Order: sequence, then C-alpha cells, then structure tokens
Amino acid sequence: MIEEQRLDIVSVTTRPEQHTEQMIFASNQGIKGIYAEKPLCMTLEEMDAIRQAFERNGTHLEYGLTVTGPSMSRQEPLRKAVN
Repeated sequence: MIEEQRLDIVSVTTRPEQHTEQMIFASNQGIKGIYAEKPLCMTLEEMDAIRQAFERNGTHLEYGLTVTGPSMSRQEPLRKAVN
C-alpha cells in the first residue's frame, strides 16, 4: 500500500518484533508520521536504527501506551483518591 499510494501517516499495528523493519521502511518511503503501540522495538540497536531513519527522513513518531483489562480496574481506587 505504501508503494502504491502517497500516504502521509501510517499506523504500525503488527507484532512488536516486526515494528523496526516496518517503521524504517515507512520512513524511507517518505511517510511523515507514524503511530505505533509499545514496545516500539526489541533492542537498543533497533531504537538507534529507527531514530536515525526518522531523523534522516523527517519522520515524526507518536506511540501508544494502551492499558486495558484487569489492570484498569486495579487503578480505579487510585484515580478516586487522587480526584
């Protein structure tokens, strides 16, 4: 899809071990904004490669820290206490 259409942004929603290759590919194809869920990558070396590609290509990153399931219910008493 990236090679066929002129996209401005993409969302990387694949398995974490695929994120690095896909984010670098998208950046090298001229994508200016990428959204990805955590973890962004599996090693510091991969993070350096992503950073270098993004800096070289002017790509911006937004990442999600989605929390769902039981952990949300455990946080509710804390939220009530803080508010």
